[in-house]
Amino acid sequence: RESFKEFAPQLQQLAESVEDTQMVAGGEAMATALLLYGSFKNGRKVVPGLDGALAEMGARFKRGPKRKKV
Repeated sequence: RESFKEFAPQLQQLAESVEDTQMVAGGEAMATALLLYGSFKNGRKVVPGLDGALAEMGARFKRGPKRKKV
């Protein structure tokens, strides 16, 4: 049990690094998906077949009701 205590700070640091990496990767994935969605919206009139993909992506990016500022 004592041997685990000596590794606790290192394990905590590793866990925090993993969480940070997940946050950065998730943010980058979202930014890329939004960019692609915008490109699809702009190109749907000239590129046939984008309507299905746009419908799926639109459902994913659907905004909820706006909140009033207090």
